[in-house]
Amino acid sequence: TGGDLRCRGGALKVGAGETVPLDVHFVAARKTLDLTLRDAPVASLAGLLPELAGWQPKGRVDVSLRLAGSRAEFSLATRALAFGNAAGTQAGEGMALALAGTAQEAAGTWTWQADAAWQGGEVYSQPWYLKADGQTLAASGVFDAAQLRVDATRLALPGVGALDGQLRWDRDRGALTELKLASEAWQAAPALARFGQPLL
Repeated sequence: TGGDLRCRGGALKVGAGETVPLDVHFVAARKTLDLTLRDAPVASLAGLLPELAGWQPKGRVDVSLRLAGSRAEFSLATRALAFGNAAGTQAGEGMALALAGTAQEAAGTWTWQADAAWQGGEVYSQPWYLKADGQTLAASGVFDAAQLRVDATRLALPGVGALDGQLRWDRDRGALTELKLASEAWQAAPALARFGQPLL
């Protein structure tokens, strides 16, 4: 009432006979819209993203999105996520992932930041096998009609070190025009054991 619309326990149709639970809250006076998917089966989302079907996804996911004027906030968390391709060269099991971020628009340019954490599970991407060990990724940058720019990013791998980087993707040319990587605390021996030896 009074420009306040709330729907709890709704359902979003995502395919033939498939629905996922959806909460919606809209407040006209504040120009805010909150969308929340709770405990949604990952497999059912193939109706929204058909390319997922070939990976045979399993597990559950929570997703939240808040739009407030020119600002957006989002979060995503998976539980017991599993997937695999038909060739058997890439697969994941029991994966717990957390992703959150914000974006702010001004004059057609979005300034964004995002953080991701791998909290559980394991993944195989031939020839590498990796397990969750507290790996995190943080990034921030700018997105507009001409470019996607990552001004700062840090990948932290416990026991190996941290890798910092920057990049720029030219959207008109469809090409990577800048890439910088640096690390002040990279442990060569564990990095070689984890990433180099499987190639030998």
